[in-house]
Amino acid sequence: MYEHETFLHAPITEATVTLRIAHLQPPDLDALNRYATAVANVFPTRTERSGFSTSVDIANSQPLFRNVAQKFIELRSADDKYVVQVRADSFAFSRLQPYVSWESFLAHTLQSWKAYIETLSPTQILDVRLRYVNKVNLPNPFRAEEYFLTRITHHESLPDVFTNVFFSLSLQGPNGATGNVGYFLDAARSTPTEISNVLQIDVYKSVAIDSGAEKELAQALEDLRDFKNQIFFLSITEKTKDLFR
Repeated sequence: MYEHETFLHAPITEATVTLRIAHLQPPDLDALNRYATAVANVFPTRTERSGFSTSVDIANSQPLFRNVAQKFIELRSADDKYVVQVRADSFAFSRLQPYVSWESFLAHTLQSWKAYIETLSPTQILDVRLRYVNKVNLPNPFRAEEYFLTRITHHESLPDVFTNVFFSLSLQGPNGATGNVGYFLDAARSTPTEISNVLQIDVYKSVAIDSGAEKELAQALEDLRDFKNQIFFLSITEKTKDLFR
């Protein structure tokens, strides 16, 4: 386990667990609404949404794009701090700001997943994903090397003031896990005196877990969290940590 400290003022604005799942018969919108009804006492706000996926085939040496619409259900708790999205092939559970603790987040995730199992009877979990979005507000201007160890560098003769920055990288983690790191300046939430920086860490792994194997799922999430923590704490400096203490 990667040893790390717990911050009094954690920068986490959103934490999400996403499970890609298999069914003997993929649930339709009516089935997803049955789940929404089953958890209405915890998630009273129900919204039907639409998403799109695109696939590409080659026909006569030309690309053929197919856009497929997919309806899904989004559920929110009464205080808008917890969000569940259920689709035909996935289950996602989020905690919004303020983040409480990993133990609380994991317990609420497993509780909502158990209700999904009881209502929709999925057969297997195919992959597990954990995403943390962190917002770091820094003085305008700031020197990136003072706050971030994972960063884009530039020649010292170039100006220090950036109007926009975006980069991402992928890392191979332990036991087949993959980690993605994304960083960008959030100009819409920045001011003349403060720049809003977003550091997003997304870790995932392909698995073959029986839908009812709660301990195995919990362990997979614990392992991903450990990898996520390693990426996060090795991406920031002590000066940045001081902002959260």
